[in-house]
Amino acid sequence: KPGLGGTVSVQFLIAGNGSVQASSGSGLDGEVSGCVAGVIKNIKFPAPKNGGNVQVNYPFNFHPAGQ
Repeated sequence: KPGLGGTVSVQFLIAGNGSVQASSGSGLDGEVSGCVAGVIKNIKFPAPKNGGNVQVNYPFNFHPAGQ
C-alpha cells in the first residue's frame, strides 16, 4: 500500500526472557497495523536487566512512497 501515510501505534510486552508475549497495533490501516504488530511479536529482544516484564508503546510513522 505505497500511498498510505500515517502512524501505527504498537503496544507490546517483552517478557523476562526477551520474547514478546503480546503485541497489538492500531491506526492507519488494519492490515498494516496487524502486520507491524505481527513482525514485532516475532522479535527476540535482550532480556530485561531486572528480569521483569517491560511494556512498550511505540509509534511507527509511515509516509507515502516518494515523499
